[in-house]
Amino acid sequence: MNDETMLREALHDLTFEQPAAPVDRVVGVRRRHVRRRTTQMGGVAAIVAIVAIGAAFIRAPFGNDTEPAHRDVPSWALQWADHRDGSVDQSVLDGAVASWQRFERESRPSTVVWYVGQTAVHDSWVVAVFEAETRTGRHLVAAQAQVGGADPGQSVIHQGEVGDWVIRDAPAPDPTRPPALVGLNLADVTAEGTSNWILVLSTPEFGFHWQAPGSAGGVATMKDGLAVVDTGEVRGQVSVVFDTDVVRNGPVSPIPVAFPGDDNSGAPTLEPATPVEAHGRQVFGRIGGQGTGALSFDSGSSRTRVTVLARCYGGPGRHLETLHLTVDNGPFAANVPCDDQQHEFAGPSLQPQADGHTVFFTGNAFTAFNIAVVKGK
Repeated sequence: MNDETMLREALHDLTFEQPAAPVDRVVGVRRRHVRRRTTQMGGVAAIVAIVAIGAAFIRAPFGNDTEPAHRDVPSWALQWADHRDGSVDQSVLDGAVASWQRFERESRPSTVVWYVGQTAVHDSWVVAVFEAETRTGRHLVAAQAQVGGADPGQSVIHQGEVGDWVIRDAPAPDPTRPPALVGLNLADVTAEGTSNWILVLSTPEFGFHWQAPGSAGGVATMKDGLAVVDTGEVRGQVSVVFDTDVVRNGPVSPIPVAFPGDDNSGAPTLEPATPVEAHGRQVFGRIGGQGTGALSFDSGSSRTRVTVLARCYGGPGRHLETLHLTVDNGPFAANVPCDDQQHEFAGPSLQPQADGHTVFFTGNAFTAFNIAVVKGK
């Protein structure tokens, strides 16, 4: 009996008494899309690198035309696989490095070690993970950018077809003590609904179980330490338990899917909060989303008292989160308990203004909200 078979049998024994997942839950790529480079594994679609390009460390320019047969990286770098799969032109990935340089005001790196460089979420995102050495030190970097301007079904994304990069940076970890994972959350927002995806990069593992509030969770298989999974609608942070951790150590604490040292990167795309109900009152404006933002509205041509309706839920901690509201930065203020209930606040009496009025609201990245401004009594 080989090691993998023994591992699988141990996992089966540990989970034998657990209830089965709902039969109607399919975690993975939605059927409305035709995906390239998608492998459906155990009911969970994991977008994985099809070709493990065994690139050695890359010296400027960042691209590397010759790939060695075996992964060979500097001693300070993580001994993880290179998952660039050809779905993104190297010039686009070099653009991620250049954007990181500008964002962090870093010098040109002498060495770049690639771990991820590919499309994800129905080819709507480009994701990149790399380590870089500069005069100031060594860095672990994750970058993600939305795809725009590419033709449907296009096999390779080129320069000019991605938006601005979202950059995350941390000191390069000690390769003898690698992070449990490098995680990203990616949004999939369509006319049919909202879904959250996770990218999990780690030391090669057989797979993991993932869980999140508001979801039945699921199972994913990794390919050389990488999985990209559609978690569907969730109402809180996604976390994972690696199969090998369970076998070696018994029950373990779930690991949040986030970039090392950046807690806000663990905020998933949340299921939208239920819309507040105006109950027949005139609505001046309405907005839904998560985190922090503003709602501009016009209260009419005469002095009008307004009422603010709000609902929110979420937060990474066990304590009840609140959403802070103000109108036009004036004396009116309210704190909305994020208990997923509708709350109503009598607002100020507003004079007409040429540029209208604004409700400002402040919450954390893990809070979903729905807000409306209606005519007061």
